[in-house]
Amino acid sequence: MPNLTYPFTPMPLKYRFNELEPYLNEQVVFTHYEKHYKSYIDKLNNALSTYPQFHRWTLYDLLLNIYQLPWEIQNQVWVSAGGVYNHELYFATMTPNYRPIKDELFQKAVNTYFGSLQGFEELFKRLTSEFVGSGYVSLVANPFGELRLMTTFNQNTSLPYRLFPLLTIDLWEHSYYLQYQNNRKDYVNAWFNLIDWEEVSKRYRQPFFR
Repeated sequence: MPNLTYPFTPMPLKYRFNELEPYLNEQVVFTHYEKHYKSYIDKLNNALSTYPQFHRWTLYDLLLNIYQLPWEIQNQVWVSAGGVYNHELYFATMTPNYRPIKDELFQKAVNTYFGSLQGFEELFKRLTSEFVGSGYVSLVANPFGELRLMTTFNQNTSLPYRLFPLLTIDLWEHSYYLQYQNNRKDYVNAWFNLIDWEEVSKRYRQPFFR
């Protein structure tokens, strides 16, 4: 199990690097996990190393209380903790064995706010096609269980807005360029075959902001 506080350690994947093929090949997943995700962990640990008063803070604590940290490490912790959080959500909600929505409560919420799963997919893909730069498109829930789609730039997260992320796609080029080059549309279409809706449904039932 990964450490939930300092020193942070990598989240183990539920699948091998090659098990998301053909949608994401082994080189893409390996590089994304071993190089990019782990680099954010290293940078976060380095920023906090000489501040033992924050060694018991979780990622949530750091991201929700960033201005309680000394100003000289605020930006580094914000970017690094966000990078760790976003990558862990991205990796955790993919699976080599597509799992459809079975949870009635979550299915009802999807139908209420998007009309249907197809309506969700169409809007999600539209947001990814319109997104300029590096960041994420995420499915989030507010404290009342209402669903929304949200775009965030760089390594920002929805947490400070009291919106709990359930699912996210990484739109940084490092997440797809080795396989899809600059064809983000094909990457997004492929990613939809990897969504672990069972995991997303479990996150929806978490009482984080409720």
